[in-house]
Amino acid sequence: MRALKATVAATIVLGPFLDATDGVTPETGLSIAQADVRLSKNAGAFAQKNDATSCTHMENGYYSCPLNTTDTNAAGILSVAVNKAGAIPWRGDYGVLAGTPYNAIVLGTDYLGIDLLRINGLTATVGRLAAFLAQHSVIQFTVAAGTLTDRRFTTDLTGYSADQLRKRKVVMITGTRQGETSLLSAYVATGGDVSIAVPFSGAVSAGDTGILLP
Repeated sequence: MRALKATVAATIVLGPFLDATDGVTPETGLSIAQADVRLSKNAGAFAQKNDATSCTHMENGYYSCPLNTTDTNAAGILSVAVNKAGAIPWRGDYGVLAGTPYNAIVLGTDYLGIDLLRINGLTATVGRLAAFLAQHSVIQFTVAAGTLTDRRFTTDLTGYSADQLRKRKVVMITGTRQGETSLLSAYVATGGDVSIAVPFSGAVSAGDTGILLP
């Protein structure tokens, strides 16, 4: 279904109009006036289009047809029908979108607004959203001075609970342990203390960086 922007003038293409007898030959000389172009907004009664301009033949039975802001003033489904003698009746349906959805979906120049109502089946709150994002996002950390072993080390992680980080995958991305992985088995918020289930091949160093994957 083609899209139109609500309450914005547009020129649409009608057709192809084909010969009513053989169903193949393009009808290139039809006179399609304002009264011939019938519009139905959201399955309402058909009425002639408001724009007074007649349609103009383009090629091979296709006609350009101007619509004004009144013709496109109802968001939803706009059905356009034309029935001219000598041609097979034609109908096309258009999706009329409000400004922001049209700009976001068709033009890519805007964003769709989203109202978050539920998180894991619970009423959405700022705290639950923060907890959900923390649980499902990639978290980067830097090893800090303090405990520095192959299985336990101090980090700059703050603002997380043990439950939010437990069982995340630990991946070292810089330093002598680069590329090594393990599972986070314990986290102590005070000091950002991290323990892993399977030790690395050696101790980490202050300044090494890593990520926690969901």
